[in-house]
Amino acid sequence: MNLKKINPNIMGARVFSYEPQDKFDLGNAEGFGQIVYLYKNKEARPNLFSKAFVDDVLDRLEISEFNPDKDYFLIVGGLTPLVLIASIMAKEYRDIKLLVFNMVARLYEKVVI
Repeated sequence: MNLKKINPNIMGARVFSYEPQDKFDLGNAEGFGQIVYLYKNKEARPNLFSKAFVDDVLDRLEISEFNPDKDYFLIVGGLTPLVLIASIMAKEYRDIKLLVFNMVARLYEKVVI
């Protein structure tokens, strides 16, 4: 695991993403904060449907000092891992902030679940 340690106390909100997405313009999402990737493209990771994946996601969030009061989770990319990670985060932190793309407005909007 090679997550870059960022001091959240000296920064504003950050935007957590499952992995880099080359197909999507994240410009508007970057306006909400620095993008932090949980995984690199093609990085080995546990099976999505395993306890090891849950533990790995929680470890990565802890290492990155995810702050549910400030930080966002970006909904972009493959649906299955996004739903699983959002579920893991919701169970761990209760309320989480998501950034969801609005197709009509053509920008990311904040949604709290």
